[in-house]
Amino acid sequence: YAVAAMDSCLPQPNTSSVGLAHQNIVLSKDYNVCELSVELNWNEYINWNSGVQHYEIYFTTDNVNWNLLSSTTTTSFYYNQLIQEVNYKFLIKAIENNGVFSFSNIIELYTKQPPYPQYSYLSSVSVNGDYIEINYHADQSVIVNGYNLFRSDDNGISFDLIDQDLSLSYPVIFIDEQVDVDQQNYLYKISVTDSCLRDVAVSNIGSSIHLQEVSDDWLVNSFNWSNYAKWENGVEYYEVQTKNNLNGNYQSIISVDSTTFYHSEDVSNYIGTLSNGLFCYQIQASEYQNSYGFKSTSLSNELCINKDPKIYVPNAFIISGINNKWKPVVNLIDFTNYNAQIYNRLGQLVFETNDYDQGWDGTIINTTTIAPLGVYLYTIEFKNGRGDFLRKQGHVTLVR
Repeated sequence: YAVAAMDSCLPQPNTSSVGLAHQNIVLSKDYNVCELSVELNWNEYINWNSGVQHYEIYFTTDNVNWNLLSSTTTTSFYYNQLIQEVNYKFLIKAIENNGVFSFSNIIELYTKQPPYPQYSYLSSVSVNGDYIEINYHADQSVIVNGYNLFRSDDNGISFDLIDQDLSLSYPVIFIDEQVDVDQQNYLYKISVTDSCLRDVAVSNIGSSIHLQEVSDDWLVNSFNWSNYAKWENGVEYYEVQTKNNLNGNYQSIISVDSTTFYHSEDVSNYIGTLSNGLFCYQIQASEYQNSYGFKSTSLSNELCINKDPKIYVPNAFIISGINNKWKPVVNLIDFTNYNAQIYNRLGQLVFETNDYDQGWDGTIINTTTIAPLGVYLYTIEFKNGRGDFLRKQGHVTLVR
């Protein structure tokens, strides 16, 4: 604005020259929602005779009390101490050296940041073969940039960031292959990277279950496992599951309460069956119903215990007697990989079979001739349930 003086001579008054123009102050803002900061900018007040002494920055949060925030000789001001979810108003007061002043416009600012996720729940940590699968239940109502997976190898003393999911697909599933599930358990937690790139909403901790053998008793399999932690309402029960070559899929043999971490199974009843002696176990933890309306489960690593084959080999038989066949009694072997051979003292093969149920009746192989009385060498080759190749040798006396 500029002012000119006019006298009273009408209808054409005399007009003075126009004075120096003054302009209003226009205040603007640049709000950083993530930093809770604001940069105020305004134009310079011009053409005071003695110039601008300084600018004062005022604010109010109640529309009544204006507070002096700061003063400056520049035309910008940065403020980073805003409080979240507050209505602010700002204005600038320019002051001339002789005390004359001018106010800017008022600008308003509501400091609402992106909302935090309302829940962040690690729903399960489960061993799957030689890797661990981590399932995460995320709040999908807020905008986020990704999820961060942390792992502890020292039972929760320290956690390291090992993976990030920036795909924002749902459900959120992490796969951790850099583990040795047969040696220890691992703890995990997940955090959210929000739209301001803040690490927020850290989940509960979830731990894998480590199952291990604790003794090697004859025909008794004993093992214990680490507890699962930490579901919202804890573990409801643990289920002991087993499989062997007679039942190819895991079957539950017992459920125990959440304070029990040990079990033993007597496998003597498998003697006399076609069991190969390999017994595999896993533990399944079941969650109490949580506040999100679902229940999860967690599987341990697989523990396979191999029982040594039990073989009885006769050292003599009488062709005309009651025990008139030489037939080994075999237990807990791989019955599909069995071979028995008998040689005479000259190293000649007189009997061979791949049938564990077939004995030697004394006849020479591929003939009906009875072998002479004497001592013979036998060799039995087989595999145990784990696939190890084994051999048993000895002598048998044929009596006619």
